[in-house]
Amino acid sequence: MKIKAYMTIKFVRLLVFLALFAGLAVTTFGQEDPLQGAWFDDDRFLKMTLYNGRDKVVIRGRPQSKGNYTVVGNEVTWKSTHIHSNAFDGMTSRYGWFSREEMYAEFGSRFNSWFEPVTQTFFINGDILTLVSDLSEQQFTRMQK
Repeated sequence: MKIKAYMTIKFVRLLVFLALFAGLAVTTFGQEDPLQGAWFDDDRFLKMTLYNGRDKVVIRGRPQSKGNYTVVGNEVTWKSTHIHSNAFDGMTSRYGWFSREEMYAEFGSRFNSWFEPVTQTFFINGDILTLVSDLSEQQFTRMQK
């Protein structure tokens, strides 16, 4: 009788564990990224393309930066992994993407802050994305397919 009660308790614990694990897996992996897509600012001057935690920024049709982003609640943290030579306005003769190490070799620590993480609060209302930081508020419109 004790063995049967013991096995029943173990079985119930296993079911609870599986239910919690399944719920966590759906929450973690099954949630669609609300930021995913292509976003333009009001003047269509800046385009952000966001997909599966990767971002790319293009200004006036010229690539500027790319990196990673993470979403937690209504906060997004951006971390650039590469900056394009377009961002330097002729400061270098090299054309293409610079990693942090390559930028340091080319320019020293002058642009190190460009690779530091930046966290912003975001709100989405329909196809309008609002990014808010300490110093600014920007709005973007989702590009329709």
